[in-house]
Amino acid sequence: GSVYKKTNAMSEIKRTNKDTFWAQAERDEETRRQEERRKAQEERQRLERERKEREAQEAALREKRDKERANQIDEQRRYQQQLEAETRERERQQWEAASVISQRSMNPREVFRQRERGITPSDRETPVSPQPGRLNSPFLSRQPYQPESPRSPQRQASPVPAVPAEPVSHTYAAASPPVEEAYEAIVDADTVYEELPQEDHNSYEYLPEDAADRGICARALYDYQAADDTEISFDPDEIITGIEMIDEGWWRGYGPDGSFGMFPANYVELL
Repeated sequence: GSVYKKTNAMSEIKRTNKDTFWAQAERDEETRRQEERRKAQEERQRLERERKEREAQEAALREKRDKERANQIDEQRRYQQQLEAETRERERQQWEAASVISQRSMNPREVFRQRERGITPSDRETPVSPQPGRLNSPFLSRQPYQPESPRSPQRQASPVPAVPAEPVSHTYAAASPPVEEAYEAIVDADTVYEELPQEDHNSYEYLPEDAADRGICARALYDYQAADDTEISFDPDEIITGIEMIDEGWWRGYGPDGSFGMFPANYVELL
């Protein structure tokens, strides 16, 4: 009969080494989880900072637009007030000119027209007596082209430049167009941030690939059955892939059925 004797894997490795290995694996896993939590927290804080900065920039932009709009409204209001003041000043001057002309007993323009036609003021009929309480104008009582005596208190001593005697048109300037109060706010569309799901690089999935892409491979020399769910089973000549040489006597890798676990290193030969 055969002298082959199946070896017990648990008896070939010291229990203390195995306990140390699993304790280290647990510590590594906890460290990995803490690192993932830290990165997620940093990402949330970064997004929050960007949101606050974006809101601050938008608020500053709105405030700037509001100030510019207020300045434009104030400038338009001042311009309209200036136009109204100039219009009132022109109207006041027109009223004063019309008042001076209406107080004269004779229109100087008419006198010049008569002279151009060869008619002197003395040839005309005696003018109608002025209204009571109004002084007679010396303009009609003196000879043409004679200087006025210095003792005369009247202002119509000499011919003055022709002034239109037509009725003054009291037409008010057209009101300026009303200030446009409606301003359309430009709101930049907020950038939509979409966080892509992170790929879990720690999940193990066995996919059949070429031998060059399967890492370290070995061929089974003997039959081996797993003692628990931390080990793998295989038959002679089957291939184990993705081998990690974690110990001198024990390795771990992917078995023929795709499961991942430990196996005795002396049961296989490297390819």
